[in-house]
Amino acid sequence: MTMRKIFILSSLAIAFNLSANVMPVDTEKSFQKLNRYTNINTGYSAQRTNPLNTVVSIKYPPSIKTVGQAIFYSLEDSGYSLSKEDHLTEEAKTLLSLPLPRSHRQFKYLSVEAILKTLSGEAYSLLVDPVTRRINFYANISY
Repeated sequence: MTMRKIFILSSLAIAFNLSANVMPVDTEKSFQKLNRYTNINTGYSAQRTNPLNTVVSIKYPPSIKTVGQAIFYSLEDSGYSLSKEDHLTEEAKTLLSLPLPRSHRQFKYLSVEAILKTLSGEAYSLLVDPVTRRINFYANISY
């Protein structure tokens, strides 16, 4: 083999090796190579930017008797809280005082937001204030 062929073949091998290691950049998710087999996500996720999207499983203790208590319990570690009592409508106060249905005593693999909407039912709309991280409920006009 001539020196020229060896040079061309080695150049191609180096170029191919370099191009094989280049990974496309994903603008939505950033991954950092931790080792040969493990990549970690260093970007943001929906749960990190909006804690109400966090998927949880909740089983309410027997001491939880009302929908309001269940809502407070559901919001405990989310960073959100229920609006102050003077900002709640009469309909929302009625919702909070209702007894917790047996079918709502346990939720598996639902987002916190989905749990809140399930607890309130179709008659209410969930209002989220992302600035103060407070939630409120308003009765739908159709009911």
